[in-house]
Amino acid sequence: MLLGPKIVYLCDHSVASFNSEVINESHIKQSFDSDVIITDEGVIKSVYAVYSQDPIDADLFIDYYEGIDFQINTDNISIIWISSNKPSAGDTFFIEYEKSLLTITQYDAEDCSRCAGMGWYVGLFEDNGTLTKKISGISKLVQDFIKILLTEKSYDYGSKLCDIPGAEINNEDTLSAQVISIVLDCEARFKQLQLTDINAGTMLDDSEKLNSASVTSVEFDRDAGAIFLSVVLLSESGANAQINLML
Repeated sequence: MLLGPKIVYLCDHSVASFNSEVINESHIKQSFDSDVIITDEGVIKSVYAVYSQDPIDADLFIDYYEGIDFQINTDNISIIWISSNKPSAGDTFFIEYEKSLLTITQYDAEDCSRCAGMGWYVGLFEDNGTLTKKISGISKLVQDFIKILLTEKSYDYGSKLCDIPGAEINNEDTLSAQVISIVLDCEARFKQLQLTDINAGTMLDDSEKLNSASVTSVEFDRDAGAIFLSVVLLSESGANAQINLML
């Protein structure tokens, strides 16, 4: 029995991985409060130490502490100084940090480690959150719709789709109609929420506004006790995207 809904992705056999290395290097303090540490590819995963030599006694070192003297900037490639305890402009400081680099490996279908040659894989998230980027357009619409669809229904949010996994498949037509009704209810709820946000001043591109949500198929696998649901979203810009769920 499946414990919860899962998203089924068609696999392109392109697998992302993160390689890390610890680096100790020197930098020249710039005249402003932000110092770029990584100038090529990759991001700062963590900082172990930042220090400089005492300008009077070269045998002594001055330590700078994360969260007190500096912090990793939101771009994840630089540090920003947040206190007066910092090197002077033009001085050399040293930093020991862990660098994480995203690499993409393209596999042949039969050698793919993600789908094991099946051509599809299951998961709620595409990555572990590292190096995530803000999405927009039809991708944002899909993400926002999936969120409300897979959230337990409350007064003004969510849907009853989470009640479907584990349900008895006695009558496929009845259960199919129930699933379709849930999606249509979610469509109406989602449109109302978007309208409320827009009236409150939220700016949404037409590709991020829902025009319609259509159930294109509801298929049953009695042996696995699973339901395969396909939903097509159409945006106000005319762009469309398909969501495949296995319940």
